Amino acid sequence: MPEERLLKPLPHWEDPDLRALAGTISRDIFTRSTGVSWGDVVALEEPKRLLKEAVVMPVKYPELFTGLLTPWCGILLYGPPGTGKTMLAKAVANECRTTFFNISASSIVSKYRGDSEKLVRVLFELARHHAPSTIFIDEIDAIMGQRGDAGGGSEHEGSRRMKTELLIQMDGLAKGAELVFVLAASNLPWELDVALLRRLEKRVLVPLPNEPAREAMLRRNLAGRTGLEVSHNTRLISPISRQCQPALPASLPYTAALPSDFKWASVMHMLTAAEYDSTTPSQRVDFAAVAASTEGYSGADMRLLCKEAAMRPVRSRLMRQLEDTDTAAAPLSASGTTPVDATAALQRDPVTRSDIDAALNTTSASTHKFAQKYEAWAREFGAA
Repeated sequence: MPEERLLKPLPHWEDPDLRALAGTISRDIFTRSTGVSWGDVVALEEPKRLLKEAVVMPVKYPELFTGLLTPWCGILLYGPPGTGKTMLAKAVANECRTTFFNISASSIVSKYRGDSEKLVRVLFELARHHAPSTIFIDEIDAIMGQRGDAGGGSEHEGSRRMKTELLIQMDGLAKGAELVFVLAASNLPWELDVALLRRLEKRVLVPLPNEPAREAMLRRNLAGRTGLEVSHNTRLISPISRQCQPALPASLPYTAALPSDFKWASVMHMLTAAEYDSTTPSQRVDFAAVAASTEGYSGADMRLLCKEAAMRPVRSRLMRQLEDTDTAAAPLSASGTTPVDATAALQRDPVTRSDIDAALNTTSASTHKFAQKYEAWAREFGAA
C-alpha cells in the first residue's frame, strides 16, 4: 500500500470562487507514490542529472543554492512522443519529496470568462503554500502556443490572458523565497511562445533511445519471458524462468565471463557449446541483434514490440483451446489438458526469437522521421 502524503489545509480565501478553484487544483496533487524511480528510467542520464540538480539537490542542500546558484525556475523536456518525458516526471514526483502538481490543459482551461487566469494564479499560490513544490505541465504546447497566432490576431482573448498570467506567475518564482519549480513537457517545442522559452531556463532534448538503451528495454520488458537467451560474452545461453529453481551442473565453463549482474537464482541450466549448437535459431533470443533491428523505435514502440511478442505464444495456445469444440463438454481437451493445465502452460510458454521477428513485422517506428527536426531545434534553442 503506497504511503499517502498529508497536505496542509488550504489557505484562507475570502472569495468563495477562489476556494472552489483551489479545490479543483488540489485534486491534481500527487498524494501517493507513483512507483517510478530513477532506476526505472532506462538511459536518459543527462535529463536525470538535470532534474536531480534542479529539484532534488536544492531541497536537500538549500544552503548551497543561494545568490548566483539560485535553483532553476523551470525545465522543458522536449522530444518525440513515447521517449520517457512523463516517466521522468513521475520519477521526480516519487524521488524528490516535494509537493507534485500534475497539471494538464484541462486543469487550467475553463469555459467561463476569467476563470482560466484565476486557475493559473491559484495554482501558483497553492504551490507556494505547499512549498517545496514541483508543477509539472504535460503537453504544454496545448496551452502555451505562440501568442497572436503568428501575428494573425485570431487568438481568443481569454487564451491570451491565461498565457500572460502564466508568464507573470513564472516570473514571480524567481523573486519569492519559496522553492517552487516548473517542469514542462512538449512534443512540439517549436510551437511554444518565445517568452515561455526564456522562463524555462533549461531546455533538454529527450531523444529516441540508442541501441544499448533499446537492448536494455528489451531485457527489462521481457524479463522472465524468454526461452533461450544468447550471451555474447560466452557460448552459453540460459533458459530463464521466474518459477524455476537453480539446477546447475557441478562444472560451468566460461563462468568468469558472466555479466556482473547475473542472477544465479534465475538460471535453470547452462548450456555447453555442444548443447548450444543443438538448438535452433528460432529458439535463441539475441537481444543485441533485435535492438540493432529497431533503429528509430521510441521507448513506447519498444514496449509495444515486447507486448506483441509476448502475446504470440498466448495467442497460439488460446486459439488451439478455442478450436477444441469438446473443451466445454469434456473434463479434458483434445490435447489432454484441463483448462487449469492450459493456464499453467500459458505461464510457461517462452517468447522465442521467431515470436520477436513476427512482432517486428507487425510494428514499426512511429516518430523516427521527425528525429532530425528535434535535433535541429535543440541546436538552435536547446539549453542543457
